[in-house]
Amino acid sequence: MARKSTEQVERDRAPSLVCRGELADADLVHDIATGDRDALAEVYERDGASVHGLARYVCGPRHADDVLQEVFLRLWREPQAFEAYRGSLRSFLLVMTRLRAIDILRSNNGTAGGTLSQARPQIAEMRR
Repeated sequence: MARKSTEQVERDRAPSLVCRGELADADLVHDIATGDRDALAEVYERDGASVHGLARYVCGPRHADDVLQEVFLRLWREPQAFEAYRGSLRSFLLVMTRLRAIDILRSNNGTAGGTLSQARPQIAEMRR
C-alpha cells in the first residue's frame, strides 16, 4: 500500500486548513465530482467571467448567460470529462464555451450544419 504524502495526510485530517485558492484544478474537479458545491463556486468565481466574456464575444450578449450556465452545469454533471493531463481547467471550460456558442450560432441560422461563415455578419454586428 502506498504511503500518503504529508500534504495528503494534512488535507485528510483538516481539509478546512487548505485554502481553496491553492487547490489545483484536479483537486477542485475531484471535489465537484463528490458533490462539493463550494468547489464549483470557486471555479465559477475564478473562471466565470472568462467563460461569459468568450460566450458574449462568440454568440452575443443575448445568449452569453445561457452558454455560461450550460458550461457550468456540464462541469457539475460530468466532471470526469476534465482530464488534467490535457491542460488547465480554464482551457477546458473555454473550449466547452466556444463549442456551445458555435452550436447556438448554427441553430440560430436555422440549420444544424451551419458554418461560421454564415455567422460572420452577426459577429461583425456585435463588434459595432
